[in-house]
Amino acid sequence: GAADRGLQIELFYILCAIAGEFKLPLILSVRRDHAGMLERLKTVTSSVHGIGIRGLVHHFTGSKHEAREYAAMDFLISLTSALVDSHVRHEVIVEAPASRIIVESLCPLFSLATVSPRAHPMHLEQTTARMANLRKISPDEIQKQSTQNALRLFSRMLRAV
Repeated sequence: GAADRGLQIELFYILCAIAGEFKLPLILSVRRDHAGMLERLKTVTSSVHGIGIRGLVHHFTGSKHEAREYAAMDFLISLTSALVDSHVRHEVIVEAPASRIIVESLCPLFSLATVSPRAHPMHLEQTTARMANLRKISPDEIQKQSTQNALRLFSRMLRAV
């Protein structure tokens, strides 16, 4: 209900403060309310405490315009096999800046009983190939850019290892 939503939003702002303080990326799972999330992120990033907030929108389901807005705020979008298979998202796949995309599987977002077997991580290569075909570039270019983007996003955590 409304109380749960209010609590979620309050926790979101707390997580933003933690991410900003410790320079960690936010991983967002947004299904329907991209407009609301973008407004909340604008509020956070325009405050003193929001400096350096960045992250990833997991299993991106928004529009190409929303993808551009996330990119302008230093967020990456992840594209999954379900999105590549959906003709609705093809314009996002084609038009998203290469520096803002990560290819990923759906797992563990959905149970294996409800997901196509192609959503398994071992099928990332096929997902990458379909994305490359849509973008009219080589799969190697997609793999290289996706890896560079992920390494850039998680660079602080990699240095700690």
